[in-house]
Amino acid sequence: MDRFKRLAALAKLQIEKGRSRWGWFDVAFRTFKRFGEDDGGSYTAALTYYTFFSIIPLIVAAGAILGYVTFGNESLKESLVASGLKTIPILKDALSPEGLKTIEENRQGLAVTGTLLALYTGSGVIVAMEHALNKIMHIQVEPNFFVQRLRSLRWLAILGLGAVVSLGLSVVTGFAPGPLAVVLTLAGGLALNTGLFATAFKFLPGKDSAWSEVLPGAIVAAVAFEILKVAGSAYLARGESARNDTFGTFAATAALLIASHLIAQIILLSAELNAVLAERRITRQSLTTT
Repeated sequence: MDRFKRLAALAKLQIEKGRSRWGWFDVAFRTFKRFGEDDGGSYTAALTYYTFFSIIPLIVAAGAILGYVTFGNESLKESLVASGLKTIPILKDALSPEGLKTIEENRQGLAVTGTLLALYTGSGVIVAMEHALNKIMHIQVEPNFFVQRLRSLRWLAILGLGAVVSLGLSVVTGFAPGPLAVVLTLAGGLALNTGLFATAFKFLPGKDSAWSEVLPGAIVAAVAFEILKVAGSAYLARGESARNDTFGTFAATAALLIASHLIAQIILLSAELNAVLAERRITRQSLTTT
């Protein structure tokens, strides 16, 4: 028992030495520590829940609307689907050709139903994110249910516009030569996602923050999201038959659930990073003024 105590004390001492020696290590340590103190796991679970259950309605709505947008042009439809999967590759298992064909054949009924369900479940994602960001910023007073739902519709419009722009970038960069297309897609995705995350971190919580205060977390979230996309592509490219043999029809569900959880963690940890950096700035300012 004493040996374990000595090892624990030694590990704690080494961590404290690392925190005093390297600023980045102190920021990372405080970010994860603050995440635990703010009960980040619970808010991650809630955000994962709403994100996961919003994916299927979004797929149904997008697939139904795609049939009207392409006007029966198969090559255009295939190009848009390929670009969409390039943007969010984890949807490959959920959006099978047979499923897309079924949605397109029933698009008249599914377009309205899918859109309404997507708006409802999507607004739940925004409300859950707003609540989590407020708790991270230690904001206790929040708008009522109806105000939150109305605000969430505006944010869904912003995210929808971002998705359209991202899809457009994928289509345009697809005409560039191989290596250049990869670079342009990566750079465009990073820029767009950084803007979306920064906008969410600045305007969703009930606290007025400067762009410089939300930008670090937004950049980290955008980079992590791009890494997740690349890792998702690599994961989907390998072992598809093994996943199907192991999980069967639940393979796509498992992949979407894991992706939803990772996205939720990326968002909330990046918000915690912004909070930690803000606290460090306040501490330094107080030390210089005393």
